[in-house]
Formats: sequence, structure tokens, C-alpha cells
Amino acid sequence: MDSPESDWSWLPDEILNSILDNLVSIFDYARFSVVCKHWSSVAKQQRHRLMKLSNRQPPLLLIPSKHHRTYERSLYNVMNGKIYDLQLPLKDNSRRYCGSSHGWLASVDRNMIITLRNPFLNQTRRLPPIMESWKTGYMHEFDVSRVVLSNNPSLSSSDNINYDVVAISGVNRALEILKSGSKTWTSIDKTLDLFQDVIYYNDMLLAVDIYGRLVCVDADNKNCREIVARRRTAIPRWLRSVYLVKSSEGKLMMIRRIIEDHGYDHNYRYKTREFKVYMLLLHWSAYGKGKWVEMQSLGNDAVFVGENESVCVPASDFPGCKPNSIYFIDNNVSYLVRIYYLESSEVGSFNLEDGSISRYLYDQRSKPLPPSIWILPTL
Repeated sequence: MDSPESDWSWLPDEILNSILDNLVSIFDYARFSVVCKHWSSVAKQQRHRLMKLSNRQPPLLLIPSKHHRTYERSLYNVMNGKIYDLQLPLKDNSRRYCGSSHGWLASVDRNMIITLRNPFLNQTRRLPPIMESWKTGYMHEFDVSRVVLSNNPSLSSSDNINYDVVAISGVNRALEILKSGSKTWTSIDKTLDLFQDVIYYNDMLLAVDIYGRLVCVDADNKNCREIVARRRTAIPRWLRSVYLVKSSEGKLMMIRRIIEDHGYDHNYRYKTREFKVYMLLLHWSAYGKGKWVEMQSLGNDAVFVGENESVCVPASDFPGCKPNSIYFIDNNVSYLVRIYYLESSEVGSFNLEDGSISRYLYDQRSKPLPPSIWILPTL
């Protein structure tokens, strides 16, 4: 009589592929892979499914390790309060991470070279200098505020860049793009600045500034086409950050984080008061004039924002995930003064229905480290 394992082992590939098509959690994918050698082989053959699945997961929070080692980090799941002491190796752990995209962290060194690192796969990609080092200040890690990738670098070899990289850099927060196969960065229309976030959306690269102006970036011609016009002439004092994210139904959303001033104590300290969510409404085409329309609900969606590429997931697919909520982290970083504030990072979730905020605590008593950041788990 055959063993139970052999019965599972010889399920037809078409059935196994059907199972993979219906998996929602990357952790279920991992469990699938360890059932037996045959299932593991099928999972490896369908790695493209895993890459797509990875981008539809709730991110985890990268935090100081349990033993407070300088070159290790742990992961914190805000949905169930669990800390995973995986001792992720991060050689550049002493620097601030200027981006988190497709499960890859981005950091910049004093030579203005951006390094991409995947701590789960222990892979690294070094990019060309984004600007000449003499043009930056002594706190180089603040000169790049955000890095977003068009694709997962795991799908390319270390010597062949087949993904685009976009960065918001400099004091004016302008756009720079490293195109696939290029060895130099391309500057995009220096007359446009104060960008807050970028997103690859429906085969377009879109960027939003602090005023809510939305542009479509044309990297080939080094310019932008305006989709939503600038509405303000001065930056509101209460507006901290602006994010772009794609809803689970495919809508483009802009999220504004509003803060309240707690005054001067040891440092200038802000605290999150609320979020405002807007949906893009176009008049006739992707290149026509559009406007932001405020939304009263996210429905079943949950959004994760911070210095990472913003993530939106259907909350009902993941136990403990709150629907109609925005999970956020504020690192209390001043880009103008170029310091980390001494307080712990603010981590919480905002409920769009009743305006309530739940805050999450984890052990941050280790010696000073750069702020935490959301990261998508990858296999």
C-alpha cells in the first residue's frame, strides 16, 4: 500500500498548478513547497507566480533584532503582534533605508551609490552613483528620500539590470530614473520638484508632489505631462506626507497624512492626527486633466504607508488585518535639519470610518539605529 506522502506526491501537475493559482498568502506558498520534492519542483517552476504573489502581501516591519546586534534585524507583524527573530543579515544596517520595493531595501552611501539588498534571499545589487558626492551634504543618507523599482531584481542576473529604478533625491526632491540597461541616471524636468511619492501604474510612471499635483513621467524625453494640476501655492503646515497606492480594484488613490504639533520639547515632535484618502477621477483619458475626489471608505482594503512603496491588500484575505484602515509608520526624520529624532518611531493604524488610531509598540530600547521600515516578505 502506498504511503500518504506518495499519494500527495503524484498529484497531476495541472491540479498542483491550480492550487498555486488560488493561493493568497506567501506563507501558504512556502508550506506548499515543503510537502514533498515533487511539490517543491512544481513551485520552483512557477516562480513567476510567487513573484506576483509577493507584491500582494501585507508587509512586515523591519525592527532591531532581539539581541540588539548591529548587523541583524527582526520582523514585526502588526496584525498579530508577533516578532519573528529571523536575524536577517544586513551589512548596511547602520544607514537609513531610503526605500523598500518588491522586497528589496535601498540604502545610499557617502559616494551616492545606491545599494539594493534583499535580506530574505541574501542578494545585493549595486547601482551607479545617483549624483556626484561633492554635491551632497555630510548626511548623505538623507539626500535620497525614496526609491521604487519597476520590477523585482530577483528576476534578473546581477550583471544585467532589466528593471527601472526611480528615486526622489536632493533638497528639492526631484525625480531621477535609472533605466533598464543604463549606467547613468536620468534627471527629469528640474523645474518640477517637491515630489513625495511615485508609482508604476497601468504601464505608466506617475509622481505626486506635496501639493497633490500628479504627473505622468516620460523618461525618454525627460519631461512630465500633468494629470492633476497644482491647487495650492503654499505647503500646509499640517501636511506631513503624501502617498500613491493602487487599490485592490485597480483605482489610483492619493493619501495625505495630517499631523498635529506637540510643540518643542527636546526635539520638534509631530504626531499623526488623521489621513485623507482621494481617488483619481479622469475626464476622458489617462493624459487628460483629472482631479482628486475624496473617498469616505476604503471598503475591504488595508493600506500600508511609510518610506516604502505603498501597499494595498484585501484585508479579508489575511487574518488580523483590519479593513478600511491605513497602517503607517512615521520615523520622525527631519530632511531639512537632517537628523533622526530621539523618540521611537510612531507605528499605528488609522480607521477611516471612525477616525480612531491604534498604536503598536515593540522593543526599541537598543542603541540608536536608523528608523524601521515596511518590507514585503519574499521567498
